[in-house]
Amino acid sequence: MKRKYKTIVVDDHPLMAQATLQLLGQMERIETAGVAKSGEEAVLLATVVCPDLVLLDYQLPDLSGTQVAEQMKAAHPNLKIIIFTGVDVSDLLPFFTIQSD
Repeated sequence: MKRKYKTIVVDDHPLMAQATLQLLGQMERIETAGVAKSGEEAVLLATVVCPDLVLLDYQLPDLSGTQVAEQMKAAHPNLKIIIFTGVDVSDLLPFFTIQSD
């Protein structure tokens, strides 16, 4: 049996979160461990479920994706994080290459 990767989806837009969940549901080695709608909720959820992977929206109502990623990486150094967004964040590319996966 192949290992499944516990994954958290973080997005404050219900349609995007649902679409991401549907996509992940088609992947046999991905186990969705939870969904968070805010940065604070995501950090708490990561503490509870200890995920392998986080799919993280950059724009959240309370924290930026970079703030969430920093907090999660501090607690879980081996955690893989994929940050996505629908806006131009080209000025943040150096951070993304260092802090996210």
